[in-house]
Amino acid sequence: MVKRRKNSWKGIGEELAARFCNAMKSPSFIAYFSIGIVAIGGIGVWLPYLLDSTGAMFFESQNVFTFSVAILGTLSLEGFISKDKSLRLTSLGVILGFVAFLLGVIGYVNAQTGVSVLVNICAALTLLIFLFANANDEKFDDESEVEADATGYKQADADLIKDKS
Repeated sequence: MVKRRKNSWKGIGEELAARFCNAMKSPSFIAYFSIGIVAIGGIGVWLPYLLDSTGAMFFESQNVFTFSVAILGTLSLEGFISKDKSLRLTSLGVILGFVAFLLGVIGYVNAQTGVSVLVNICAALTLLIFLFANANDEKFDDESEVEADATGYKQADADLIKDKS
């Protein structure tokens, strides 16, 4: 009998779309990602450009490459210690992370100074991987909408009650 593996790619698009929607519905995630990761985490990318009046380039290869590798390294370590694992998404993240790293290395080796398109693609892929890997984290859930009543239990959602007679 021939083994037939189910298609693990099926449904991955919907899962990614759901994660993206969850990210965009959470102001705390948007703040964390844009301020914490891009602005503060990427300070080595944009600060040299602002401080150097001699003509430093924005998205300098060396700066963008080190930013990307730092995030990819953090994501890989987080993947090892994380208890929540979706094998499909983890596998896709590893594949895309490796491709991003490879593009970054090739781009950096070919353009250690100046701007490298490959290094910038590496950074974009890295940020996308980070976004999808962290979008469903519970710390970004807003539980303030659901309030407990006097009994100490959360109020029931009337739409979820099946027997309404």
